Amino acid sequence: MPGLEHRFCVRYLHANFKGKGFKGKEFKDGLWGATRAQNEIQFKYYLFVIRDMHGEASDYIDKIDQKMWSRHAFRTTSCSDILLNNIAESFNAWILEAREQPILTCFESIRRQIMNRFNQKKAGAAIATNVTCPKIMKKIERNKSDVRNYICHWSNNLQFEVDSTHKARRVVNLEQHTCGCGRRQLNGIPYPHAIAAIYLNHQKPEQYVSKCARRFREPENPNRKKHPKKVKKLKADVREPSGILSPPRTTEATNTSEDIPQTKSQQIRRRLSRTTQSTNTIGQQLDDIPQIESQPIRRRQRRVSLIYRMNSKESQSGGPQPQQLSTTQ
Repeated sequence: MPGLEHRFCVRYLHANFKGKGFKGKEFKDGLWGATRAQNEIQFKYYLFVIRDMHGEASDYIDKIDQKMWSRHAFRTTSCSDILLNNIAESFNAWILEAREQPILTCFESIRRQIMNRFNQKKAGAAIATNVTCPKIMKKIERNKSDVRNYICHWSNNLQFEVDSTHKARRVVNLEQHTCGCGRRQLNGIPYPHAIAAIYLNHQKPEQYVSKCARRFREPENPNRKKHPKKVKKLKADVREPSGILSPPRTTEATNTSEDIPQTKSQQIRRRLSRTTQSTNTIGQQLDDIPQIESQPIRRRQRRVSLIYRMNSKESQSGGPQPQQLSTTQ
């Protein structure tokens, strides 16, 4: 596509390189060294090594555009330093079942696979604690362990000079997010040179990670309806020997401050007395019902519920409670 960056897979490039007759470990190391070069000086050094081994091999490499296969010539806007075609190979293996289907069904299956994967990644990002992605954090931790091999000197404002044990000097600018090695601009991750400068500035490396390597949290939609939580219904407690239901909870009028006891012990005694009185009255009313043991359990439950309804109505109206319930069906 026009306007987008195109790259070659170095594995296939090396296969073509071998097909031209340039075989051996020396040619392989020289080609991969030129591919991983972070700046133009390193790139020219490995080309010089290949030219010393065979002049035609160097001419073959010069014909290929450097922007297509060498890291030092990649764009810095993509924040990627990938040299292989593993992403496309993995995607082809992932949609293997969909590729065997008709064209419209194939596109629909691929669309649904991508949709489900995006949803899974969003759910994982929502519960993550770190701002930086997990794999990026592993790379940063490895780079932190290499900081001991570098000595950093403060130059001006947020500009530093970093010397390594290999007598290589790099300039780091934290304000512009640049490093002399070029790796920070290429993939947006601070490497040992930049981490040494960040530590000297009393900051954390995670603060200088590119936005492409950070976790994206989708903002909450205030108009989104939240489903209410389901309330579990309480099951009736049926007693096995007699089949009598436990008394249901009834809403009583709130007592005034004069009726409420002053201590907790008095409150407990008052509750116990109420429960014993209600159970005694229910037992007396059930005893007056003839042939209750020979009736089915469901019919007994209906009679008990009817007794409670009549008692509650009488208590609300203030009239006397019935002493006996008619058993006519």
